[in-house]
Amino acid sequence: MKLGIKNFYFIVLSIVLIIEMNPTYKENTVVRYGVIMLCFALLCVRCVQCKRFPINLFWIWSISELAFCILSSKWSIDSETTIQACKNIFIVLFICSMTYSMVENTEDFRAFWTSICTAYVYNSFYVLFVVGIDNLGKSRLGVDYAGLEMWNANAIGAFAGFGCVMFLYSTIITNNKIGKMLNAALALFMLLMCLNTGSRKALLVVAVTGGLYFCLKDRGSKKPRNILIMLILLIALWNVIMTNDNLYMLIGSRMERLVDSLLGHQTSENSMGMRTLMIIHGVRFFRKEPILGYGVDCYRYLSPFGTYAHNNYIELMVGTGLIGLIVYYSIYIYSLIKGYYFVFKEHDDMVIFLVSLLTITVVNHMAIVSYDDITYNIMFLLIISYIRLLTQQKLRNIKEKGALQP
Repeated sequence: MKLGIKNFYFIVLSIVLIIEMNPTYKENTVVRYGVIMLCFALLCVRCVQCKRFPINLFWIWSISELAFCILSSKWSIDSETTIQACKNIFIVLFICSMTYSMVENTEDFRAFWTSICTAYVYNSFYVLFVVGIDNLGKSRLGVDYAGLEMWNANAIGAFAGFGCVMFLYSTIITNNKIGKMLNAALALFMLLMCLNTGSRKALLVVAVTGGLYFCLKDRGSKKPRNILIMLILLIALWNVIMTNDNLYMLIGSRMERLVDSLLGHQTSENSMGMRTLMIIHGVRFFRKEPILGYGVDCYRYLSPFGTYAHNNYIELMVGTGLIGLIVYYSIYIYSLIKGYYFVFKEHDDMVIFLVSLLTITVVNHMAIVSYDDITYNIMFLLIISYIRLLTQQKLRNIKEKGALQP
């Protein structure tokens, strides 16, 4: 089979994502920027072939978001920090915008899906290789291990959690027995890596995506059965976590403290208490500069914590004000509205899965800063790319029906 421009692009994209999600590899800037520019070169070739430049919704949004972030350096309380943050935002949006332009049909979407899964699996095995199987369970995956000093447990948990639900869904839709077994094995492996990070956000991605998917999937007599099966699986997973000493130490005790904190009980949960204070401080800063904010990534210079807000909404509110917050989340609101429209009107199975994933992602934004994170942005891009394909298909169907009418 001939290797076309698009096929080559998605192969290179796999390498780009592996590097961008791997802090160790990102240190090699020559390779990092080299493969990104190779993607750009392939996009340019594609544009020449099609004789058009890919101006679309995502490009417009990306340019608007980046432009406002750059403008914020004019009134930033630390322009150097803001400019550096804008460089990171540019790289993420540049990769996403190029890829969005390449996903033009379901075959492209499948290639994009494969690129993401490849990056998740590679980096998960990379982490496992560095840590060693014998050391799994001794501590949260990340900086506690030699060789992973630049890695963050929540970052590892993010691609492990996303990878887990993607392989679980692939297991459901794959008819080939060998394919089912392979996807199930990879889903189990990604779940194991997810649990070993101790990341509550990653575990919520797995649990909520699965639960919401089965709730939205069927509207007939099978719905109660699906919900029951999902509840049994979640209870079984919870039981494994709470009865295994290593898993309880890594994630079980953290989930207990999270539940207790949400219920208002007194706990020793330092993380939740600190995050709550970060939100309170952030709201105070926002009230002083509600329109334009203090400049991207400048929350750290205002708060007594000396770091980012650990909350995407607060980080953007403080950094870019109400205008920047609206610009950033406009495309998320659009995607949720369109996505749930297709869930209830078209009953498309893939969109049900992706909208379930998008829903928990937006919720998780309350506990992460993701506007410049490639893992979260590339997953959002996967979701909005499929929504665009469904929208285009619906428009074609309307035109065909109109053409058939006398």
